Amino acid sequence: DWSEIAVRALFGVVMILTFPMCVFELRQMCEQLVWTSQDSSLHRRAITAAVLVSLAALIAIIVPNMAIAFGFMGGTTGALMAFVLPPLFFLRMYSGSKRTSHCSRAQRLRATVPAVLMLLFGCVAVPTMTFLNLRAEAEAEFPSLAP
Repeated sequence: DWSEIAVRALFGVVMILTFPMCVFELRQMCEQLVWTSQDSSLHRRAITAAVLVSLAALIAIIVPNMAIAFGFMGGTTGALMAFVLPPLFFLRMYSGSKRTSHCSRAQRLRATVPAVLMLLFGCVAVPTMTFLNLRAEAEAEFPSLAP
């Protein structure tokens, strides 16, 4: 069917155009995490990019279905964005705020306890949602695994 071929071709074009931009940013972040020096040599950038591209190719070869990869990413990033990052941002901004210096201990606890509870829930939700998504994808891919 021609529409399916067109969609696949356009998806390929999107991947070809966006992958280098993603690798560029990821390479910069990995270099900042691994090496403390700011000067980045061409040799180090090439090795880091080669490792990242090889890792992406290995995952593409190992994962039999894109739905599994999307399920993993959705289960992980969705829970992180909903339950982990907002309380982390709040706690970081609240602890650094000058307005909290004159607050009583009870006021600070009342403000931070819900954020800490949400953060703890998120730390449980991320692996749970990732596991449930991966299990659902595996059962859909291999019906013999279903209970």
